[in-house]
Amino acid sequence: MFYTHQHKIINARFKGVAVLPNDTDRFDLAAAYPTGPVEGEIWDVIQLPNHKYQLKNQSWTNYAISHHAASNTQYVVGGRYPISWVLTPVTATDFMISDGNDKFWGLEDDGDNSPIVLLPRQNDSKILWKFQPIRGDPTAFPIEDKSVENLSLLLDSVHHDVQISAALALNALLRTSNTTATTIFRTTTRLLASPHAKVQSSAAILIGEIAAQLSVDRAMGQHSDTVRALVNLLQSNDIDVQRSASHALAKLTIYDVMKSAALSADAIPAVVRLLSSGDRSVRVSSATALQNITLKDAADLSAIDSNAVQALTCLLASTDVETLKAVCACLRNITNGPRHAKIDVFGGESVPSLACLLSHEDAELQKLVALAMRNIICHNSSRDLPLKSEEVPIPAMTALLSSDEIDLQLAAAQLLQRFIDNADMQRTALKANAVPALVRLLRSDSSDVLIASCRLLRNITSISDRARAAALDANVAPLLPRLLSLNDERVQLEATAFLRTITSYDPAKVAASTPKFLRLLVRLLGSDDTGVQAASSGCLRNITSNNEAQLEAFDANAIPPLVKLLASPNTDVLITTCGALRNITRNIERARTAAMKANAIPPLIRALSHNDSRVQDPAAAALRSITIYGPAKSVALRSHAIPVIVRLLASDNITVQTAAAGCLRNITVLHAAQVAALETNAIASLVSLLDSWNTELLIAVCGALRNITGNSDEARDVAVKSDAVPPLVRLLSFHDVRVQTSGVGLLRDITETRRGTSVAMASAAIPALVLLLSSDLVAIQTAAAGALQNITLHEGGPLLAFKAGAVPPLIQLLESGNSQLLTAVCGAIRNIICDTHDGQRVALESGAPDRLEELLLHGDEDVKDLAEDLLDILC
Repeated sequence: MFYTHQHKIINARFKGVAVLPNDTDRFDLAAAYPTGPVEGEIWDVIQLPNHKYQLKNQSWTNYAISHHAASNTQYVVGGRYPISWVLTPVTATDFMISDGNDKFWGLEDDGDNSPIVLLPRQNDSKILWKFQPIRGDPTAFPIEDKSVENLSLLLDSVHHDVQISAALALNALLRTSNTTATTIFRTTTRLLASPHAKVQSSAAILIGEIAAQLSVDRAMGQHSDTVRALVNLLQSNDIDVQRSASHALAKLTIYDVMKSAALSADAIPAVVRLLSSGDRSVRVSSATALQNITLKDAADLSAIDSNAVQALTCLLASTDVETLKAVCACLRNITNGPRHAKIDVFGGESVPSLACLLSHEDAELQKLVALAMRNIICHNSSRDLPLKSEEVPIPAMTALLSSDEIDLQLAAAQLLQRFIDNADMQRTALKANAVPALVRLLRSDSSDVLIASCRLLRNITSISDRARAAALDANVAPLLPRLLSLNDERVQLEATAFLRTITSYDPAKVAASTPKFLRLLVRLLGSDDTGVQAASSGCLRNITSNNEAQLEAFDANAIPPLVKLLASPNTDVLITTCGALRNITRNIERARTAAMKANAIPPLIRALSHNDSRVQDPAAAALRSITIYGPAKSVALRSHAIPVIVRLLASDNITVQTAAAGCLRNITVLHAAQVAALETNAIASLVSLLDSWNTELLIAVCGALRNITGNSDEARDVAVKSDAVPPLVRLLSFHDVRVQTSGVGLLRDITETRRGTSVAMASAAIPALVLLLSSDLVAIQTAAAGALQNITLHEGGPLLAFKAGAVPPLIQLLESGNSQLLTAVCGAIRNIICDTHDGQRVALESGAPDRLEELLLHGDEDVKDLAEDLLDILC
């Protein structure tokens, strides 16, 4: 039976002694093959009332416990708090040590420092252990006075066993009391230079305990030679020394002064070499030390020069969480500056491994991975990364957005922003529900989080109305006014840019059409930042494309600041500002008046000469809207708008041409503008556009030509010489009645000249005009009859009209009640029947007399006179 006695625990097959090398929490128990006594080989075997046992290390007072690593391997390690073990005898001297769940202490091989692991039951003596009793005191040198003062003196002993025992006793004393021991730092440091590995290891363990137990002490800064000595020990061939020295260095470099000392002592190359150690404890301690040191400026350069990233990248394949944490923290530190995070510095091999770890279940590891990836990714194009699109963990990044930690929220948003650079990735993010997660972050008080979230939302919602709908469904609209009101121009810029994107979606326009939104946007127009100016005016442009929002924007006093922005040299600002002015002035006369009074017309005319058609288009459209207002026409004329507008008619952009023609149509209502247009060769430019098939352009062109040619035979002749008639004849059969109306009206005006009539007859205008007499629209009938009246005044015209069958439909129109139509119809009939006897016959056969007699009672004197003349001719 076991009592509280001290034993060595020896593997029955490999003869390795179970040793706990130091007091580090969860440090592996390993098999050792010592030739003499070693620390950590003696165990107190403590029997419990339930016939189970605790195993307490005599050197370190830690207990043997189990630790489940990420690799699913269970290690036996040292721990502060005991667990119970089942000791089952197999032979008279051999026992199995079980955790009670059919897992047993065992060794995989006979290697020195091979870790003790829990193995399943098997018929192999590698899971059997012998308990060898120890007689007397387990220390090499018994010490009765264990005060700090006495132990400090013993550290200077010439006997190595005394030094080791004193160091072990001090280490135990520090762990169990609040004793201050910085006074023994230098003495202990001297022991690090001992030629005996056992002394070196004991001293390094003591150094680590001092560092772990004390608060930051200024006196520690005087002991940089301690760090240098530890760095030298890292190059020892003794694994125990490497363990103790790396462990001590990891604890010391928590302090800033020791980081600097380690950097000066060239610790980084030595630590990097140990990252490839076969011993897990050495790897973890070395990575932790490197993590601490690389927090110092300039340490990252030393790490890169020492090929640290390559070594760390290899460790990313580890399944041990503590190792991975230390590795990722190192990568985060090293890649914290753009110079050092460049992919070409280290090839980017770590990126795929880091991407996989983003989905790890350990939250702290996830954070470190995200921060390291953020540093690497955000300084490099995603196209330069050795990561395929399908390997990008968008769902994992999206999940991290829900973290409560601002740093992690920001890192996740920045990672997503870097990778979501094409439509496929945007759709992947949308499918991963990134939009609702990002909308939730808009409640953050962190400007950086707000900026990153708005930027990413803008990116994702740029792809489709579905994405924009997702943002609205996540209730984004009520959150945006706060962002627009923040006293941070960076946030304002990103928030307005995002709002500009989603307000291309009609429901979003409605949601943002409130007075509160519009007042905030109008205020932002006064920003000194061109990005904010462009984004806020872009929002107004989008929102006011909704007719209901135009009056709200006008009432929010948007016109004056928009006009002021017309002086901007920035193209995007001009595009959006002109667009907003166009929308607001489209339907509201007061808005046109306000724009004119705010002196919008001169800068709009200047914008027409911009070298970018994206500016010309909305500028011309805005000018077209404003010049609907009567006084604005005169202002535009005085501002020399006509030549500029005429030049735009030659644009390759059909919307620019349409807006320019619309401006001309508005302004050339003025006689002076008609003269100016004629002088600037506007007619030829307009006529060249009559071959278009664009309805809006044709309406505007015909309207402008009608104004210019309406009161001037000279202008009509110019139109004829410019070959206006043939395309006008084509327009008489155009599919849109608005074009037909404009075209036939213009043709009627042009045919008031002999030249126009001749060309019209030669262009087969008469048959087309006859067809239009049957139109359902009085305006078309009137213009067609007027054109026929003009043409039949000239030789050959009556006969052509008669042959085209004009008489019957003209007689039919005598039933109209429209005086203007009747006047044109009577004139055309008179011209035809006066010149052709057959015309008179057809008129009589068509019942003309009866209808003409009814017109004798018409209220219009001109109509009565014409009817009377026709009756005289026919009867």
